[in-house]
Amino acid sequence: MKRVLVYSIFIAVASLCALSLPRLQLDEDITKLLPVDDPMVSDYREVITQFQALDMLFIDVAATGNNQSETLYSAADELYQKLLNSGKFRTLYYRTQTSDLLALQEIISQSLPTLIDEHDYKVIESLLTNESINPRIASIKRQLMEPGGSFMMESLRRNPLGIQEIANEKFQGLSIAQSESQIVDERIVSKDGNHVLMIAIPKFNSMDTAKGESLAVTLEQARESVRTNSDEVTVTFHGGHLIALDNSRAIKRDVRITIAVVSIAIGLLGFFVFRRLVFIPLVFIPPALGALFASGVFATFHPMISGIALGCGAALVGITVDYGIHLLYRLQNSASKTPYSVLRELLPSLFLAAGTTFLAFLTLTTSGLPGQRQLGLFSALGVLGAFMTAAVLLPFITPNLKGTTDRTVLPLELWYCKLSALRRSHATHFLIGGLAIAIVAGYGLSNLEFESDFRALNYMKQERLQAEAALESTWGRFDESMAIVKGTSIEEVLSKQEALSHTIGNLKQGGTIEAYSS
Repeated sequence: MKRVLVYSIFIAVASLCALSLPRLQLDEDITKLLPVDDPMVSDYREVITQFQALDMLFIDVAATGNNQSETLYSAADELYQKLLNSGKFRTLYYRTQTSDLLALQEIISQSLPTLIDEHDYKVIESLLTNESINPRIASIKRQLMEPGGSFMMESLRRNPLGIQEIANEKFQGLSIAQSESQIVDERIVSKDGNHVLMIAIPKFNSMDTAKGESLAVTLEQARESVRTNSDEVTVTFHGGHLIALDNSRAIKRDVRITIAVVSIAIGLLGFFVFRRLVFIPLVFIPPALGALFASGVFATFHPMISGIALGCGAALVGITVDYGIHLLYRLQNSASKTPYSVLRELLPSLFLAAGTTFLAFLTLTTSGLPGQRQLGLFSALGVLGAFMTAAVLLPFITPNLKGTTDRTVLPLELWYCKLSALRRSHATHFLIGGLAIAIVAGYGLSNLEFESDFRALNYMKQERLQAEAALESTWGRFDESMAIVKGTSIEEVLSKQEALSHTIGNLKQGGTIEAYSS
């Protein structure tokens, strides 16, 4: 009756956990590894959220050979149309319409009073003198008499004294002078004329790697289609979605490889240690059910799990497998005893080992890093599930070993006795050796430095690194810093922005900042 009850409970819990697993989602957001309450981290998250800094996809189209410009523009047009038709993008920046520029100029004109400051009023005052007006009128007369004068008539009528230029200067920081790009036929073209730039924003954020898989397929199909029509064209993609996808694939691959290697190593150890081969699969049952239990709890109450928490599955195998090994190894050396009597002898030590490990992982839940909190909780639940399996279920499923034939295995007990005797007879030498190792380790700790580059948390394939380098060599760096200016009104925001822009401009003049947009 007791056996049936234990089987029923474990089967029910395992089934519920297994059924909830499809709800589990892997969160590869590297910002979850940063402190929640840190002001700088909060500012960083606000920037990337408000301005979609991690959601931009940069697309470079390049062409070589004869009729280069025609080939380049034709390929860029084809790529743009394919990406637009895919329906996966919220915005695609490619060609700038003249009507958009005129509308922007009109907005700037209407906002002129809010864009100028005290210094600008002094400049306007100087523009209202005869010394400034007379040359200006003469210049307007010459422009109107030229062949293209009729096209400039409206612009000159709206801005006869050049006051509009004062407002236009406020937006010089938005120019693309850093990479010396140019606007050609409404496209953003590189200085050498060999590249066209597109900027795309997908309909989902960069951390949604499930949709990112489909996006990567769409991009690759579009690229291959363009290259099929012309082998002189190359297309390069780079952005947060592709980097997040690289991270997701790397995490999943590393977890699979690590668990496979650890399992094989433990299996080989069991082959050379256990006299009965049936013990080998039994030692994997506690860690397997422990990981299933932890995953089921997360899938039920918190489906979005950090990749770093899930990656600790390999560590759980290496830790919790000890519970089954301890019980089964003692059992094979106590042939006259039943699994229950052996368990009663080992239960205090198993409880102490599992309890200290459980509490150690549980302390991580007090961390300020969300990823570490999930790691601590997932590991603690895994240890709890593995201990309960080893202490309750394993004795019931261990087969009766009476009458079975023992295999010849490694004499671990004999080796341990010899090592203990050697340690006792050479205690001084072991002490000196231990102190020497501690001194060397202490010296190494003094030179230990933590990685300060946040980008090192990201994994990028070689292909992605090459794409990043190629884009930066053509269009300039994409790893700029950003600042958000807040205020209760547009006037307050513009005032603060102007002050900040002045400060940053001084830093640029001093060589601290290479370039900036404001």
